[in-house]
Formats: sequence, C-alpha cells, structure tokens
Amino acid sequence: MPTFPTWAELGQSAAEALSGATDAPSGVRHVAKGTGPASTPSLYSQMVNQQRKVLHQLVTNLRCARVGTLSVGVAPGRWTDPNGDEQWYDGSAENALSDDATNYVYILAATGELVVNTSGFPAEWHTYVPLAVYACAAGAIVTADWLADRRWLLMFDLYDTASAVTGTNSPTWTLGQDNEDAGANQQIRFNRGSSNAEDAAIEWDETNERLNMRAQHDTETLAAANVAGLQVGGVDVIGADGDLEAASLATDQLYTVGANGTTPNGLRLMPAGSPGAPADGAHAVGELHVDSAGVLHVCVSAGTPGTWRRVAKQDDVVVPSVGNGAGSAGGALSFTIQLQDAGGANLAASHLLRVRLMADADGAADAPNTSSVSATVGDIVRVLAADVDVICRTNASGVLTLSVTNSIAGTVYVLVEPAAGSPLLDCRDTGLLVWS
Repeated sequence: MPTFPTWAELGQSAAEALSGATDAPSGVRHVAKGTGPASTPSLYSQMVNQQRKVLHQLVTNLRCARVGTLSVGVAPGRWTDPNGDEQWYDGSAENALSDDATNYVYILAATGELVVNTSGFPAEWHTYVPLAVYACAAGAIVTADWLADRRWLLMFDLYDTASAVTGTNSPTWTLGQDNEDAGANQQIRFNRGSSNAEDAAIEWDETNERLNMRAQHDTETLAAANVAGLQVGGVDVIGADGDLEAASLATDQLYTVGANGTTPNGLRLMPAGSPGAPADGAHAVGELHVDSAGVLHVCVSAGTPGTWRRVAKQDDVVVPSVGNGAGSAGGALSFTIQLQDAGGANLAASHLLRVRLMADADGAADAPNTSSVSATVGDIVRVLAADVDVICRTNASGVLTLSVTNSIAGTVYVLVEPAAGSPLLDCRDTGLLVWS
C-alpha cells in the first residue's frame, strides 16, 4: 500500500487571518468568517466556487479517468512544449485500452497527438507529455485513476536542450552525477528534426576511453568537425591556417596512412603554384614539396629556404631490359634491348646506350671471339672497341636489336651502361648469348 504523509494544517489564528483573502497562486478566495446561508454571496455559493477552481486548476487539466470497462477519457488542458511555447489539447471522450497489458497514455509534444500503447513512454523524454499508466487484466482496468496519474512527471521532464539551462552558478554540468558503479557511455544529443531520424551526439566512449562526435547516435556514424586548429597533448598539430605543424611531429614518430586497411589509403601532397623547389621560407630536413609540374622535392639540409633535392619521377628512370640469344658456334645470333620505365612498362623513347660484350658477368674482360656486330633495329652511333664495345641508339619505340657472331661455342654476357647523353639508367639487367 502507498504511504501518505500527514499534511500539516494551519493553526486557528493563522487560518482566521485569511478570512475573505484570495490565495494568490491558485486564485481561490477563502470564506470569510461569519458567512452563512443568508450572506451575499452565500456560504454554499462560495464553497462551490472554491471547489470548482480547485478541480479545474489542479485536477482537471489533462486528467485521465476511466469512462468504460476498458477505456479512459482525457480532459482538455495546456502544457509548455520544449521550445517554451504554450500548447493546447482539446480533450477526448473515450480511448480504448488493451486488456491484459500495461497501457501508457501520453501526448506527442511535437504534434499534440494523443497516443495509447503498451510498449512504454518514448525513450526521448522531452518529446512527450506523460498522462497516465493503466494496468488492465481480465477485461477490466485494475489501476485506480489517482495511481495511474503521471501528469506530475511533466513539470520535471519536459524541459529540453531547446531552452538554455539556467538557475545554477556552477561552472560544470555533470552527466550521471550520482553514478557510483562502473563507468558507462554517455551522450549529449542534438535533435536533427526531419533532417535525420537519429540525433547527433557528443559521446563519451567508456570502452575506448575517448570522445566521439556522431552525426547519428544509434548507427554510430561519425561527424565531421570544423575547428580553427587542433592540439594534441597541448601541442599544435594543425594550425589555424590549416597547415600541419612541423613542431608537433615527434622525431621518433611513425605515421601510417591506411593502417586500417580501408581504401583509399593514398597520401596526397597538394602541388605548389610554381615549378621547382621552395625559394623562400624556413624548412627542415625531411620536408616534402610537390611543385606545379607534379615533381617531388625533399629537403636535405635545413635553412631558408634550405637545400632541396629533386626526386626522380618514375618515367625519368629508364630500365634497359636486355634479352637473351642462342645460336650455333661460328654463326650469328640476335638479341633485343627494350627500354622500360621503373614500373616495367615499355617506354617509347629514343635514347643512347653503351652496349658491351663481355667474357664474364662482372665485365672484367671483353669477349675474345665476337665479330660482325651490327644493328637490325635502332642504330650503332659509335664503335669504342671493335666487336665488343659500341654506343647505340634505340628507335622511337625504345627498341634496339643487335646481331653478333661468335667463332666458337661459349657464353657472352651483354652489359648495358650509360653513354654521354643517356637518361638516368637502371643497368642491373644482363643478357646471356649462348653459342653451342
């Protein structure tokens, strides 16, 4: 059974002092001493008016009461919505309840619609006006009207973030202030209205011990942040100008792009507005700079502007891919050199190459028995040593094909070296010419 307090009453002198006075909060006028049936207004008239004011102001507003075996009516009334605006409900004569269930009666704050359901009040406490909770069983309402009443929750629950929090001089506002158990995730939410079914939120993530900014609080979609700068550990990481601050990068720190395995995972350096390395400003060793032509430069010596070294692009590095050849002793055979870029793609370019025919893979000695070296594709530009050392030019497709004769059976090694006017060459490939 519920426990009722013993309400304090006024003493005789205090009560008599209110004779004929009007109670300011309620507007109820106290009956004057000496009022009787013959008074004007009469004692009965004054008592009826008192009862009407009490009932209308303190009881009737949005009151739920049973009107049938499994139905309740709702009186008209007013409430203040989360925006601080006064709203009005016209009332309803009869609303059906579900048998053998707990029924929740409330008004949606956004639309003023009366709702009766068995699933409970909405989770977002500021979105509804609680009226009553009725238990029904065996074809009847089993909860008394006064016990079902939930209107008193309204004065505590309906204030929302749409109104500023006032009435405190405290510099802090703590969520879950009375929590004495283990930490839990906590959120401050922002109603996105019709833009999205979910609220945005600033969340404390207890498991990962971090703050999350979410565009959607249920699906945990992260939100973008627009800030004037970013500090980590009190050190500027991104300045107000949007630049990554060099001082924030620890000397022993490794920064990994795409560490979570998702795509895209490229590192993009925005190109400068002019070609070449920086010509002014202070720079530190290890800084990277992409000029307007897309060429990468690295700072190798700190200073103003420092010393910069151009990093070769992939198509600046030429790789001579040297083919092999086979033939019979005393006969001629052919082999082909194809220019490629650093990625292994054929390079259509005409370049100078020095081609040497050697007795060993290290190039310690010339091949002793070769002769009749000629070009069938491309050209021999100059002979440095007859039949063993020539400077050649590939054709426009980057191809050079040479024919060579060897008087005996054996293996000759083809080595390619840069010549005057050659591009940057990767000369690690060696061809094998075998006469049997």
